[in-house]
Amino acid sequence: MQRHGLEVVLPVCKDRRYSLLFAAMFGALPAGSEVADIYEKALGGKRKEYMPLDYTQIFNERNLFPLRATRHKLETRRNSYSWDSHLF
Repeated sequence: MQRHGLEVVLPVCKDRRYSLLFAAMFGALPAGSEVADIYEKALGGKRKEYMPLDYTQIFNERNLFPLRATRHKLETRRNSYSWDSHLF
């Protein structure tokens, strides 16, 4: 357990013109979907709106967003005759 744990956020851009860019940089979960509900409830995630120029704040190492959460320590190792992906 960490003293100051990660902040789990679902970043949303206030300007709709940049919504696709935000989805590509941080990942996106459809509002009201089962996956979004699990992400929000299990990890304590919150949807936060950001101005387009504030995107650098989201890359803070203390923030966990969908794209960062899904690639967290995904490593490929040789397992017998095939390559397998493992989540550690």
